[in-house]
Amino acid sequence: MSEAEKEQIETRLTELTGFIIECTEKVTAGEMVDLSGLDDEIAALCERTVALPPELAQSVQPTMAEMIAQLETLGQALKAFQDNQNSSE
Repeated sequence: MSEAEKEQIETRLTELTGFIIECTEKVTAGEMVDLSGLDDEIAALCERTVALPPELAQSVQPTMAEMIAQLETLGQALKAFQDNQNSSE
């Protein structure tokens, strides 16, 4: 594993973070979003990160932490959306 692999992982994490933020905004606006495949892609990135040498894996941590924080925000937005849908039935 190399610096190039680390860069690829960080780039994809940043792209996914942007996608997650967009999904959160859509859900907050009352729109449905397609999250199919997101969990598999995140799991694959985690596996690739764990395979990096420790010093490179550690340098990916801030980008990974930001993505996780955005996933938590999306989860909260999805819960609020679901609660809103259930209360209007």
